[in-house]
Amino acid sequence: MDNRIFERIDGSFNVKYSRLLPEDSKEFVADSKNLSGGGIRILLNERFNKGDIIRIKISAPSIPKVEARCFGRIAWIWEADNKPYDAGIEFINQDLLQVGRLYSYLEGQKKIGI
Repeated sequence: MDNRIFERIDGSFNVKYSRLLPEDSKEFVADSKNLSGGGIRILLNERFNKGDIIRIKISAPSIPKVEARCFGRIAWIWEADNKPYDAGIEFINQDLLQVGRLYSYLEGQKKIGI
């Protein structure tokens, strides 16, 4: 049984992330698999541990002004012999309005069959 508060929707976003510390950590680009009001599933290019905190910037591919910036906690990570690592990120301090716009974008893409 799924204990989610928010429904998740499959879709792809432009995701950039970095470690919380040090502040000048290298920024990485990732592919997203799905999004909900509480988090996002992405493919990480670097190894993280469950509970690690990261900075995240999520934007819609065709609408650059539709974006969300927040912190996220690694809720789970599936280890692989090779990168990328499949991970669930729980949003921390997210702006629900920004996340709602991203969610609406995915719903619109789904309706037109993209």
